[in-house]
Amino acid sequence: MVKPAAIDASEFARFVLTGIAAASSNLAITWLARLYESFEISLLAGIAAGLTISFALSKWFAFGSHSWRHAGREAPRFLIVYAVSSATYWAIAVVIGWFLLSHGLSTKAAETCGILIGAGAMTLTSYFGHRLFTYRTHRNAPTGMGSSS
Repeated sequence: MVKPAAIDASEFARFVLTGIAAASSNLAITWLARLYESFEISLLAGIAAGLTISFALSKWFAFGSHSWRHAGREAPRFLIVYAVSSATYWAIAVVIGWFLLSHGLSTKAAETCGILIGAGAMTLTSYFGHRLFTYRTHRNAPTGMGSSS
């Protein structure tokens, strides 16, 4: 018997699209709210909007969890994965930035590299966290060709 694949390319592509939509929503709401509120409040509004959209699209579109019956158990798991992924992003971005800065890169270049590498790590951490913990889609993956039950 063949084990399920660690990554489902189609699911991962949908997850990345979901992330782009959530990040775009976060920015749009932040900029819109900034017309009426302080920067700090606008950021919170953007984060709330991005997180809500990310949860809904991840659940429905990326991971195909179409039943809202399980949302009460998925939401806390989603938040745990989001928190761990955000902490991973921050730590990697800071460490890479400091490392590259100490090796002669300009501040802008070092921070940009840190952000990009951190964002890549966050994407992978989030994907695998949601695949294995939040939505557990790894259980539904095909186990190989020609397998019978």
